[in-house]
Amino acid sequence: MAVDNRKGRFTEFATNGELLNTFPHDQMSGSAFRLMGLDSGSVLAMLEYPPAEEELWDPQVSQRGLVRLSEEMTQVNEILQFPAYREPMAIRGSGGSVFAARTVSLPHPTQRAVAASSGETYATITSEYQVFSLRPDGRMAWALRVPWQRAPITESEIEAEVSAFRSRRNWEDFTRSDYDWPELRPAIEAIAVDGSGNLYVYPYPAAGEEEDEERMVDVYSAEGERIFCGWIPSVNWRYARGDHVYTLESDDQTGEERVVRYRLVEPF
Repeated sequence: MAVDNRKGRFTEFATNGELLNTFPHDQMSGSAFRLMGLDSGSVLAMLEYPPAEEELWDPQVSQRGLVRLSEEMTQVNEILQFPAYREPMAIRGSGGSVFAARTVSLPHPTQRAVAASSGETYATITSEYQVFSLRPDGRMAWALRVPWQRAPITESEIEAEVSAFRSRRNWEDFTRSDYDWPELRPAIEAIAVDGSGNLYVYPYPAAGEEEDEERMVDVYSAEGERIFCGWIPSVNWRYARGDHVYTLESDDQTGEERVVRYRLVEPF
């Protein structure tokens, strides 16, 4: 299943790539940017809600939600709603007008949500090491919070951003004091779920560790019990089924994306 917000439609494909059906998008309360299929045939979607008519658009603030869709891709119910973290952005303007804006390329918190094929959902909505587990009907199952020591944003990272700003038009006079720089990385970089419903929580790496071939992970059972803590190969999978996980990878020669399947060998 794929979503096209510009054309206002969902598109359903068979596993061999054959087009099966299209559904209108006009019954949604926001723009969908992630779909998660369940064994029941229903779909979970992450939505970006538009601002209320009386509110001014603010690039730093938005509202998101996790909703359940029927097999016909109509919205059934909302499971979770939360204020969304946006990419940190420096803005120049006056009187409500924006004449220059630039994203700050530093680690920042981002809400994550993943769903097991049976319908249980896991979500992170803060910058701390905190995860919420929701039952298929949206009720809270359990929550965990770990007293994680968050890594700092380094001086070299900030100086590199200042230099990048000064190289751009409208930012030649940019100084470090023109932006309120974050002090700490978020605690969690990503979460994932395997074919058995186990939750994988990936803490945010410190500076210089982002390109490692392996990454630290905590693995929790569907009941919230931690069953593994260690390092596993760095694979960001989009979907899990049985002992296999699936991800998109780019071909270095053609630039095309392809679906790659990995077998998950559990170390616990």
